[in-house]
Amino acid sequence: MLVGSGAGGVAAAEIAATVASDAFAVDQVVTAGSPSAHVPRISDRTRVLSLEDRSDPVALLGSLVNAGADHRTTVVFDGAHAEGLTGLSLYVAGGRAVDDSSHADVRAEIARLRQLGYLTV
Repeated sequence: MLVGSGAGGVAAAEIAATVASDAFAVDQVVTAGSPSAHVPRISDRTRVLSLEDRSDPVALLGSLVNAGADHRTTVVFDGAHAEGLTGLSLYVAGGRAVDDSSHADVRAEIARLRQLGYLTV
């Protein structure tokens, strides 16, 4: 699993899209505040979970691009209600939005991450 925020999220997506190895597989990319949707070459075998704050125009550049891609799930949350949070800590609110979501696709992504051992209960 590759994880990154901002430019690091784009780098994680680029690595997943371009690095091929018999030694390892990238089966998951998680980004926060990254326009990772602009890396269209990510294999369908690699799942992408993107957290994007509605007020972040850079991150939202890719939200519509991800729509309809079976291996990409984008969670757009409203960080304006996250009192006192700025910058990266704002994405703590995004993580909470994912944890609290009842949307079937988001719940499936979380279940998959748990099954792969990336998250604990």
